[in-house]
Formats: sequence, structure tokens, C-alpha cells
Amino acid sequence: MSRLQDKVILITGAAGGIGRAAALRCAAEGARVAALDRTESGLEETIVAIEGTGGSAMPVMADVTQSAAVRDALAHVTGAWGRLDGVFNTVGISGRRWGDGPVDECTEEGWARVIDTNLTSMFLVCKYAVPALLASGGGAIVN
Repeated sequence: MSRLQDKVILITGAAGGIGRAAALRCAAEGARVAALDRTESGLEETIVAIEGTGGSAMPVMADVTQSAAVRDALAHVTGAWGRLDGVFNTVGISGRRWGDGPVDECTEEGWARVIDTNLTSMFLVCKYAVPALLASGGGAIVN
């Protein structure tokens, strides 16, 4: 039996990069993967890749910087699969790209976007995931 057999794992940033790799690995280990991202095309590619290897995945479209979107996404996952066993927060953006470069060139809006994406999103996902994890008997969060 695989380590994550029948566990429900939510992975943010699942449309590409580390998030996609984590989603594929968790599915290969037997997890049902709730693949969350705001990029629909990349998310579809992740789902197709998981299902192509016989894995189970659900796409979840949400902007993790928005409280209501995160709350609704977690409710959707637990409503569909009845539980949540783990979360892997991989969402992140580069300060170089979104923060406008070196600190003396960074706009306040760029800085706010980096903070919202890299920090606030993790807080919000944890905030709404912890009750679901506890209701399922516990679990793990990787930020």
C-alpha cells in the first residue's frame, strides 16, 4: 500500500512548478489530490497528468489571497471528498518579478502583492484547513 493511499491532500500552486510536482507525487503515492490554482490552463494540465497515470484529482480554481475564495475552496474539497488529510502550500511569486526589482525600485503595490501571495495566502489556507484537518482526525500542513 502507498504512503498516502486514500488520503485527501490539498496542494496550492498546482498549475506548475513545485506545486505540480507535488501533486503528481502525492497522486503516485495513492492520494486523492485537490489541485488548487488560479491558472486554469496549467491546472487542467496537472489534472490530465494525474489522471493519465490512474491517479485521482480534482481541480479547484481559487485566488488564495482572498479569504472567501479559500474558505469556499476548502468547503468544496471537504464536501466532495468528505475529509482533508494534508495541505501543501506551494504558492509563491518572485519579488524580482512582482516586487519590481531591487528594494529601491519596488513599488508599494508590488510589495503588497508579494506579501499577499507569499504570506497571506499561507495564513488563509491554514486558517480554513485546520478545522477540516481536525475534523478528519488530524493531518499535516507543509508551508
